[in-house]
Amino acid sequence: MQLALKAYKKDLFSSKTAAAKAFDVPPRIFITCVNKTTAHKNSTANYHKLTDTEESTLSAWILNIDQHSLPPQISTVCYLVQLLLSVQLSLSQEASIREN
Repeated sequence: MQLALKAYKKDLFSSKTAAAKAFDVPPRIFITCVNKTTAHKNSTANYHKLTDTEESTLSAWILNIDQHSLPPQISTVCYLVQLLLSVQLSLSQEASIREN
């Protein structure tokens, strides 16, 4: 795979498929590597609104509250999520205002 990538980057082959076939690499896998496409299982879904850090912090808070024998209320968790999302929104709006 690495040899095929090096050869293709040096323009020794006219197409990605030709480079893949010359080195006995499956063309679809080679093209994916060249295009640096992220595998579906490694990508974040579009519906995820919180960042990984925010999500792990929220999970840690929920587990911490639960350890103290205080089950977190859904309304409190929803409030915290809305608070995090509102901070994201205000930061993105500030960034777009600065761009103009």
